[in-house]
Amino acid sequence: MKLSIVSFPKPVWTSSLSISFFTACAMLSPDGQGTQAWAAVGTREAVLEQEAQKLEEKTEAQEMRINQAFEMEKEDPEWSQRAVTSWTQVFQKEGIKEELKGIQLRNIECRTTLCRMELTPTDPAQGTAAFEEDVSKTILFSPWSGSGSGKIENPDGQAPVAIIYMAREGHTLPSFPNQPERGR
Repeated sequence: MKLSIVSFPKPVWTSSLSISFFTACAMLSPDGQGTQAWAAVGTREAVLEQEAQKLEEKTEAQEMRINQAFEMEKEDPEWSQRAVTSWTQVFQKEGIKEELKGIQLRNIECRTTLCRMELTPTDPAQGTAAFEEDVSKTILFSPWSGSGSGKIENPDGQAPVAIIYMAREGHTLPSFPNQPERGR
């Protein structure tokens, strides 16, 4: 089971646009004649399912692109060590440690412009929803301002693992070729 958490802007407008289209069809033919428009485009559920599938495919492609960029990136020894230390200290600070008590930093690795963190629940029996809520708090304590993306995986029903990528301040996560990259 894979759940997206922190991520790039989702095209929420797609769903509302579909609903607006169907609402407009119903309003244009209140006598029930709008069923022809529904039949031409498909049911609302089918259209929303297609949009959800497209979004999932786009999200998976983006995740792969970010991971590939991270894997190919060389290490900036000075910055990467400072970044790892900064994130490690976040999980050790007294006030923050209490806020993030439901999660633990399993691994962190930083390169030149990207860091990759793995977070696990402190209590493996903790539910995925509670873990997702705890992981989402992590971004509040980021040691720098930058874009991030993450997902929670629950491989084979084991305890969930959150994988979060954070861009170095002044940089952004890799984007799709048809989207301009900002901050580079």
